[in-house]
Amino acid sequence: MARPDNIQIGSLDFDSIKSSIIDHLKTQDTLKDYDYTGSVAQVLLDVLAYNTLYYGFYTNMVANEMFLDTAQKTESLISLVKPLGFVVPGKISSRATIKIKKNDCDPANSFIPKYTRFSGNNSQGIAYNFYNIESQYLDTDCESVTTVVEGKQLFKEIPLVVDHNTKKGFINGLDIDISTIVVEVYDTDIDPSTGKDIGWVYWSRASNMESYLDDQSLVYWLERSEYGFFIVFGGAYGDAVFTQVGKRITKNDRIRISYLKTNGSGGNGISGFSTNDITGTTTTIALSSGGVDEPNLDAIRFYAPKWFASQDRAVTVEDCRAFLVNAGFVDSSDGSNPYSRFNVWGGERMSPPRYGRVFVSLSDDYVGDYNAQATVINILKEKTCVSILPEFLQYKPYEVSLRGMVRYNPLLTSRSQANLLGMINQKIKSSYPNTFEQSMSISTLMNEINSVDPAIEANQADFKMTISTNVPIVNTKTATHHFKNSCEPGSLYSNDFVAHSSISVETNDRKIRLKTIGGVVGGEEGYQDIVAYYWQSSIPIVVAKAGRFQPSTGLIEINPNVSSEAFKIYAVPKMGSFKASENMFTKLGTVELTLTTI
Repeated sequence: MARPDNIQIGSLDFDSIKSSIIDHLKTQDTLKDYDYTGSVAQVLLDVLAYNTLYYGFYTNMVANEMFLDTAQKTESLISLVKPLGFVVPGKISSRATIKIKKNDCDPANSFIPKYTRFSGNNSQGIAYNFYNIESQYLDTDCESVTTVVEGKQLFKEIPLVVDHNTKKGFINGLDIDISTIVVEVYDTDIDPSTGKDIGWVYWSRASNMESYLDDQSLVYWLERSEYGFFIVFGGAYGDAVFTQVGKRITKNDRIRISYLKTNGSGGNGISGFSTNDITGTTTTIALSSGGVDEPNLDAIRFYAPKWFASQDRAVTVEDCRAFLVNAGFVDSSDGSNPYSRFNVWGGERMSPPRYGRVFVSLSDDYVGDYNAQATVINILKEKTCVSILPEFLQYKPYEVSLRGMVRYNPLLTSRSQANLLGMINQKIKSSYPNTFEQSMSISTLMNEINSVDPAIEANQADFKMTISTNVPIVNTKTATHHFKNSCEPGSLYSNDFVAHSSISVETNDRKIRLKTIGGVVGGEEGYQDIVAYYWQSSIPIVVAKAGRFQPSTGLIEINPNVSSEAFKIYAVPKMGSFKASENMFTKLGTVELTLTTI
């Protein structure tokens, strides 16, 4: 038989495999003139091609599951990231921020006990249970702002059975929010101050990269399996002394564990909280959010190597991001948008630079969530270098609005105008999610729109982008705001501005607005004046100088005693391009598009 030198292995679809087998058989003498279109030969060739295709696909799939970048199965990723010290979570509980005010607040009763149950309802009236997972002390007004965590089932201080050969205890279920796990071990040593047992002692969760642990460290590790999670203690495999990592658990130790099982995303959007355990009132500050049903595989691929690279230290910004992700500050619904719930940046990026600092900002999911803000700072303080000072900055919301005309050729598509418009709007919405570090440009937008249908011929000249931000009341001093992008001179304006009482007009029924006037004074880095004005017979009447605007940087300065209410101010970014940075959180605002035929 001739050697199979002509076998082609580049194409592994069924027809190509079959053709390759036939071509090979025609090159040897035994079946050289055989009719391969015959029924019997066709059946045998189909079986051979099928078998080759099946095993080709199988081996390719196995190979893909061996690598972090290409693995598709959750089980594979769990195994791959385990050596990196990254624990893949199961479901994640939603969290809400509430304010509690007690009616009876004496010194002996000035706190909210741990695991107090609160009940809230979603928009359909379905009730969900939430718990405070830490005791909360009240202030002098008998009030406290706290974060409560959703849980469909509370497991409180239940015994944990540990295999003393492997030093592992198992908790069943992937609907456990691993951030709520509390492990306690009973200490029978005598407390000199009381003469009694020390009692239940909290053990903390450790990662695989912590280097400061010894054989007296009160720590445990967490491992995920197919059906739940293992609590792992030091000193495994009998009592063989080959490990100095983590205090040893003995057969006589009593261990208890507490945790919440969650409804995941079902617990989002809950408000109207109340409790039967406390006499008083409960006010919702921030609706519940952040609940997730399953881990985000793209986020795991992105963060696990960074988590390992940090080696339990936060030296770079990427290290800081990895720690915050491991603590649960990540949007697990969209792996293409890993920074949607927080942003971290170094002080050297600020203007002027603030060396020796690292800044963190949380998205609108955490408005009023003071516990979350304190948590991110504590995480960074613990892990960053001594010379680096973490600092929290409130997020600054920006909206990007689009207006334009889209041209299309109706002869090149079977879709209706309404269908095309809906597809274009959906494309824009999916391409520009609410997030930090967002980049938007009309030129990129044109490519997105034109990819929707071959009949579309969107032109950059037919579009206009507008950015806006909120300006609070300004009374006592000049207030500074910043678009942090070059803007078109003369494009700054506000139509919903409410003037301060010190700004008078001839009649009270005239609407006062803001805009820039005149040219840029001082060259490229110069300013334009911002004035308050109203329209009279199609003529703008200026009533006061309100501040000044630097188009080259987007810097806005508003004079004192200009506004009596917070207002929104708008500008047009230069060249239709906008880049959010630092604590700038970008949302897609109004999109007004019209379709016209070519």
